Amino acid sequence: MGLPAKAVARPVSITMLFAGILIFGFISLGRLPVELSPSQEAGQISIIITVRGGMPPTEIESMITRLVEEAVGTVSNVTSISSSSRESMSIVVLNFESGTDMDFASLEVREKFSRIKNKLPQEANKPVIAKWEYSQNSTVIMSVTSNKYVPEMLRRKVDESFKSNLTRIDGVANVEVWGGRERKILVDMDQSKLMALKVSYEDVMNVLGANNFNLLVGEIENEQDKLLIRTLGLFNSVEDIQQIGIAKSKENKIIRVKDVADVYDGYLESTAYSRVNLYETVSIYVSKESAANTLQITKKIRQEVAKILNQLDDDIKITYLYDQGEFIELAITSVKNSLIIGALLAMAVLLLFLRDIASTTVIAMSIPISVVATFIFMDFFGITLNTMTLSGLALGTGMLVDNSIVVLENIFHRRNKGASAREAAIVGSEQVWLAILASTITTIAVFLPMIFIDRDIRMLYSGLALTVTFSILASLFVSLSLVPMAYTQFSKVCRFTQKRELLQKLSQKIYQEILVVSIRYRYLFLIVIFLLFALSVFRVTNMGMELSGRMSKDQFSINMTPPSGTKLEKVDTTVREIEAWLSDIPEIQTISSNVKRDDPKILVTLVPEHKRSRTKDEIIDVLREKTDQIPKFFIYYYTGAQESESKEIVIDVYGFDYEKLRTLANAMAKNISVLNYLKDIKLRMRDPRPEYSLVVDKQRASLYGMTVKEVADVIHGQMRGLRATKFHSEASEIETITRLREEDRKTISDLEHLILTTKNGQRLFLKQIAGFIPSKGPTEVYRKNKNRFIQVTASIGEKDLGSVAADVEKILDKMTFPKDYFYRFGGDYPLLVKSRNQLSGAIAVTIILVYMILASLFQSYYQPFIIMISVPLATVGVVLALEITDRPLSTSVFMGMIMLAGIVVNNAIILVDHANALKEQGKKRFHIIIQAGKDRLRPIFMTTTTTILGLIPMAMDVSKAADLWAPLAITVMGGLISSTFLTLIVVPNIYILFEDVKELLVHILSRFKKDKFLEERVVYE
Repeated sequence: MGLPAKAVARPVSITMLFAGILIFGFISLGRLPVELSPSQEAGQISIIITVRGGMPPTEIESMITRLVEEAVGTVSNVTSISSSSRESMSIVVLNFESGTDMDFASLEVREKFSRIKNKLPQEANKPVIAKWEYSQNSTVIMSVTSNKYVPEMLRRKVDESFKSNLTRIDGVANVEVWGGRERKILVDMDQSKLMALKVSYEDVMNVLGANNFNLLVGEIENEQDKLLIRTLGLFNSVEDIQQIGIAKSKENKIIRVKDVADVYDGYLESTAYSRVNLYETVSIYVSKESAANTLQITKKIRQEVAKILNQLDDDIKITYLYDQGEFIELAITSVKNSLIIGALLAMAVLLLFLRDIASTTVIAMSIPISVVATFIFMDFFGITLNTMTLSGLALGTGMLVDNSIVVLENIFHRRNKGASAREAAIVGSEQVWLAILASTITTIAVFLPMIFIDRDIRMLYSGLALTVTFSILASLFVSLSLVPMAYTQFSKVCRFTQKRELLQKLSQKIYQEILVVSIRYRYLFLIVIFLLFALSVFRVTNMGMELSGRMSKDQFSINMTPPSGTKLEKVDTTVREIEAWLSDIPEIQTISSNVKRDDPKILVTLVPEHKRSRTKDEIIDVLREKTDQIPKFFIYYYTGAQESESKEIVIDVYGFDYEKLRTLANAMAKNISVLNYLKDIKLRMRDPRPEYSLVVDKQRASLYGMTVKEVADVIHGQMRGLRATKFHSEASEIETITRLREEDRKTISDLEHLILTTKNGQRLFLKQIAGFIPSKGPTEVYRKNKNRFIQVTASIGEKDLGSVAADVEKILDKMTFPKDYFYRFGGDYPLLVKSRNQLSGAIAVTIILVYMILASLFQSYYQPFIIMISVPLATVGVVLALEITDRPLSTSVFMGMIMLAGIVVNNAIILVDHANALKEQGKKRFHIIIQAGKDRLRPIFMTTTTTILGLIPMAMDVSKAADLWAPLAITVMGGLISSTFLTLIVVPNIYILFEDVKELLVHILSRFKKDKFLEERVVYE
């Protein structure tokens, strides 16, 4: 007894089984984590080392960066190493394979680093080893505003309340605050008073640190208790600091801090400004750990911010300028809506074809049951709910009814021949089980070649593949159990209408006439089809290609590179000029500026697209005409809120000598500028900054018992300030910074007269052992995989990356590079090339695999060829769909092609399987193929139409994240439409052609046997 017979015999058991599936499915749905895309994001670990006293970038590179690179280069699963050596700071970033256990990787990095930490310069501070990239994009950007507080006070509130609390959130890697000025207790020393009273900078530093303590010193006992004894020495006010004694004068008077310095509760000089819509504000930039779940992190951030706001004045307001989590929720909602609308459209077309609510209900049950059953598998296998898995469900929505349609159609066919409802349900289901099993297996088997694809792509699309697989398998089970059982229960109301039969006969008649004409001229017809296929293949091989679509947002950013050494005030003036232009554009909703001396940025948020008269690119073009007129500043645009969201071509030029690299990079930038579509061509390297090199005479310094490090530390402290101690005020700690007052450190002459104190107390001027030499030095040294390089980038606008790279390569290959100097494409292009090659190979393997499955199921070597002719026919529709929608090839398109290889054969399977059944009845070949086409015309149209309508919401989605899934849906739709119409005509012709060849071979073979028989007879006689 097969599954259909068992299901029909036990309707209550089947009903309870599917009720249980629904219950457990909804429970599993509530347990599924939500994210934008599968956790394929490569993990990153940054090793950040700062140096006391200042050290130029080239020395940072040689003394720190290279050591670290060599030490951690052998860590498991590292795919690449990049580094940046800048003044007093080394940053080494390790990129790991997707799916790497980052906790274990972090431990291994620490273990490798521990082997070389003693080889680092003594000036190096304790390293920061973090599971994020130092230059990583922010996850959330917030603006804090208040009418009550000035920016400095607002900054203090943010530092005290927001920064510390947000940093403690698990998964948050870094929190930066910009705007306002940092509150400090400032001790500004007067050089002339220090000299007059013979007190040194170090004396003040030491006395402040030594007098700011609460310390448990012991305990005593009395008859009843033990009593602790504690010294109370913490500073309670600025006056406490002012009154601290440093030394005694000759007159035996105490020299206090206030005698040599101004002590006050104040603010450091501004290092950045933050504004929103031209008003001063304070901004918070939060970055997550590279492997953390973005949506979960952003939800925690919002919850924590809400708690903090409840404890602060009502006047303090938070505005979210950028939130990756908000976009993820929007994307997930968009795919969910596409899934629901697609399911409803599929049900509607079923009702249109069947014209019977009961029959439609029986088939439509496949959709919710199969989808909900998939949630159980997703929960069991640890698959998250994301745009890819939801896209898989949406893609499968229309296909989920295919098996049920074929089963119910055959049940009706048996019923019309006089069988009872029970017999029709059982026999009708069992007759087609092989065909729908073959269709199901080929549909899901196409994903097997994914195991040979690059890990990054595999992890991105594996969720989609598994959800399609689970849902299609569930629909197979539903079609062979629930559908026959439900039909027997509703057989009295499940019926065909006369009106529908008339419509069916009309469509069959038209189809028959077309088919007969094509068979009559089949050789000419097949030649035309082959030429059409060849033309499509030619077009595909010449189409541009890019990775999966970018997320289109209503935001863009303006980035600036000021001339090296430009003052913050000058940078701010330029930013304000651009802000004024932006404020005159009606389509702009928010202008958020983060003004730093070397890296100013403006984040622009536009009003929703339907409220704009111009596109984002048109607005950028208007702005670019104005900003190009600003002298000396290099201004460029990212079409997303951050760099990773923009489309760029990246060229890395490698070598050792930075001047040669700079010359080559400039030449490359100039040469590729002939490509008019390239915008914002730039070098990721700043011009050498004017500076003074402090050269210490080591021999003279040694005469005074001083080292270069000691000299550098003292100069650094007097100029930039060092933290002497912390001042405890209310619920916060405020750093106490000691330095010379500004008027004592403004000119080179001032610096030459800085006072140094030797170990024996002798005082001397800096100029006695060191001198200043004007020079220019690199501001940063970049390395990738242990080689120096400079990066040239350009915005490619709407052009596809593959075509741009081909154009750029033609230009660069004409250049002459010195020995050991070369270029490589960076950014997305290497992955693009790898994806194209591997996915093309996967398509070929998929086609072979489908053939093997069909050959096994049909026990035939030649019939799978007939069925698989529908695969190349899909190429015609794919090319037309991509041309009409103006989309290039992408990983999403290739995945659609892989899926098509398993989907489009389903119609041919149904057709050929029925033709085989008719052939067994002894009918002639022309009658067989025409009758098979007529009998299977409606189920083919029904299954195709439901699948296509299920995809329409995804294909037509215009939401901000639609480019992630729309190309996939468009590809499947285009291929399915062309394949279906051509299959109904081409497959019968191929079937006849194979029969022609078969007859010809039989005729030749029989004639050969006859000739051989006559020859043997002559010999015998």
